Amino acid sequence: MKRREPTIKDVIPLEAGKIKIIQARVSSAYDMTKAGIYSIQYDMPAEHVVFKDAQTFECTLAGGIGKRESGLQSNNIQLAIEGRSNIQHEQNKNMSVIRKEGPLSYVSCSLTQKSQIRNAVSWALNYTDNAFNYLNEIKPSETNRYKTWFDRFTLTKWNAQKVHFRNLKNVFNSKTMTFHCGCKDAGIYAYVYRDQPYIIHLCPLFWSSPMTGTDSKAGTIIHETSHFSVVVGTYDYAYGTMACTSLALSAPSKAIMNADSHEYFAENFPVLF
Repeated sequence: MKRREPTIKDVIPLEAGKIKIIQARVSSAYDMTKAGIYSIQYDMPAEHVVFKDAQTFECTLAGGIGKRESGLQSNNIQLAIEGRSNIQHEQNKNMSVIRKEGPLSYVSCSLTQKSQIRNAVSWALNYTDNAFNYLNEIKPSETNRYKTWFDRFTLTKWNAQKVHFRNLKNVFNSKTMTFHCGCKDAGIYAYVYRDQPYIIHLCPLFWSSPMTGTDSKAGTIIHETSHFSVVVGTYDYAYGTMACTSLALSAPSKAIMNADSHEYFAENFPVLF
């Protein structure tokens, strides 16, 4: 899933000693159809600091955190899950495709949306081809482009990224992709299910984003495609450019498996060498 960078409206203040109970449908994003013991933990970099005015009690979103040790991590809980079929998963598998045009299929998409999707996939192919060639032709041990999103160079990481972008460009070049245009969730660009390759659900922020550049339509498709287990199997450890650059510094092993980091490396805007 790709979300926009958080604003003050997305922040939930939690004062010292206070408890906030929120229900989260974990099975909507993760495969929990098999019975067993599941380990669940919140483990994300702290993207922003929120200050509360002592007089007005108004919360203000400050700048990003740049320290390596910054982060938010909960205790690890283990739950015995019975394992049930996911209704949304089953609906996606059984939903009939409205129309196929070449390697792209569409569900609930207008003619304008189909045209935008075709252009976005073409740009996604261009972006990933450029990224693959960059990695294949240059050993980026000291390049700003590589270090910004993945931090220090190692041969293992470099080889892994070459495989990642080769797989991505192969999908855009040869696989049949299905796009669902019915998502109405505000604040979201798109989402996928890792075990349902090449099916992408496009949401409101996708349609309002630019075709190319940072957080673009093309980049969103790269982000979502990288989530599929058969392609790369990335996770959403961090969202947004600021959080991703911090992630590269604080947890480079997570950065190389972070979807937005792959997107920004491919979009490369502003251009880094």
